[in-house]
This record gives sequence, C-alpha cells and structure tokens, in this order.
Amino acid sequence: MENIIETMTANPVYLAIAVILALVMVFGFIKKIIKLILLTASVFILYVAYLHYTGKDTDEITRSMTKTAEAAK
Repeated sequence: MENIIETMTANPVYLAIAVILALVMVFGFIKKIIKLILLTASVFILYVAYLHYTGKDTDEITRSMTKTAEAAK
C-alpha cells in the first residue's frame, strides 16, 4: 500500500490519473443521489395527486411533510 502511494506521489502522471478517476467516481455518485431524490419527489407528487383526485385529505400529508422537513434542518 505504501508502495502505491509513493509511486503516485513521485510520478505526477499517475497522480493526475488518480485524481481524475476520483473526480469521475464522486461525480457519478452525486448524479445517482440526485436521480434518487428526483425519483422520490416524483413518486410523492404522484401520490399526492392521486389522493387529491380520489378526494382524500391532502392537508394532513402536507403538515406531516412540513414537520419532517423542519426536523431535518
């Protein structure tokens, strides 16, 4: 393990490749998290629209989501 670290710090080309790979991995992870958040929000919006369409009470859901959002801050 120390040999790998020494090689990367000694050779700037290897270090640049490692940094680029790390950035690509972080960027991919952030993209997946954003997609997950958008999917969850879409499903929630469709659920609230369904409840509104069927005549169920959406005020209670709105209040509980507001409480949850404020607790998360």
